[in-house]
Amino acid sequence: MGDYEHKPNSGTMFPNKYKTADNHPDMKGDGKGVCPRCGEEWPVDLALWKRKAKASGKGYISVSFAPDDRAQEQDMQEPDDSQIPF
Repeated sequence: MGDYEHKPNSGTMFPNKYKTADNHPDMKGDGKGVCPRCGEEWPVDLALWKRKAKASGKGYISVSFAPDDRAQEQDMQEPDDSQIPF
């Protein structure tokens, strides 16, 4: 969602200006996840929905996060054969 460099295990979200249906997230964003064991970092997509509990009517927030597919696509591009020394 931008060129901002997130701190480890953090992210930012903004209002979803493309929301056209109730099941679309109210806010979207991105962030950076970090494995606590190996320290590997990966980009994540974030989504947030503002909900109301059916039983109590109280508001709550539902959040989802998933690996950023754009970063995976870049990693899976064909290697540049001109850099291979043989």
